[in-house]
Amino acid sequence: MRDVEIITTKTQYKAGDTVEGHVIVKCDDDFKHNGIRITFKGREHTRIVVSHGKTSSVHTDEHVYFDETVYLEEAGVMSLGEKRLPFLFQFPVDLEGILSSYSGRNGWIEYTLEAVVEISRARDPKEKLILDFRQTVDKPSPQTKRGYAEDDGYPVLDVELSEDVFCLGDLIPLRFRVAQDVKIREVRVELNSNETVHAGRYKRNSRKKLAKQSLDDDYVRRDLWMETQIQTDESMQTTFNRSIIRNQVRVKVTLNIPWGRDKSVTIPIGLGFCSDKSDRETYDIFDF
Repeated sequence: MRDVEIITTKTQYKAGDTVEGHVIVKCDDDFKHNGIRITFKGREHTRIVVSHGKTSSVHTDEHVYFDETVYLEEAGVMSLGEKRLPFLFQFPVDLEGILSSYSGRNGWIEYTLEAVVEISRARDPKEKLILDFRQTVDKPSPQTKRGYAEDDGYPVLDVELSEDVFCLGDLIPLRFRVAQDVKIREVRVELNSNETVHAGRYKRNSRKKLAKQSLDDDYVRRDLWMETQIQTDESMQTTFNRSIIRNQVRVKVTLNIPWGRDKSVTIPIGLGFCSDKSDRETYDIFDF
């Protein structure tokens, strides 16, 4: 038995933080190795599977932020038992253009530690650990966003957001107005994300519903502004726009009208992890 484990002193990181811990190598018999190394890497990467009848092809792309490898031990003999090897890395302080960890359907932004025990003519024991990195930003000045929907040229729904960027964990307040004579079953309010990735010449879109609420017709007053809100949380993904991967988030308000005549208003917003007062740097994470 030869086993490799990575343990760290923290579970969440920000710019400038040190990444320290131990690589633990366990074995039930002595063995020779060519070295024990650990790699600290940050990258964006995409993966698209394209079906061709009974076969399929996999297409990938990546953009590497940083890639650092150090040897914790040179070639030698690993004795029966357990060995703990300390390591220390640091996230760059100047991280402009480097984004928070992201896990989508076909695209990822990952920060990883990978430890490998190199063995000749054998399968190298290895372990990979994904780190949670959060790029914090200042919240830009709010801008009001409005939208409306028509039916045969007649306005039936108005929607207004007093802000267009939000910190994860914030409430998203909005107000809407339904025209006097519109017959509806309900008003649906949704928060949806849309991921767009590129891998070579291929492009793939995927959508995900983040939050939803419904307001019954009996509750909705006509021709008057009504207020509601959507709760965000830190498990949601940030918005960003890069060359191989993009994540957009939109607020969608829909009038559920009989006979499949639904009318909707969709407004894009920005989501991100916001800075503390003691940690102020502004980047383009809210570009959407």
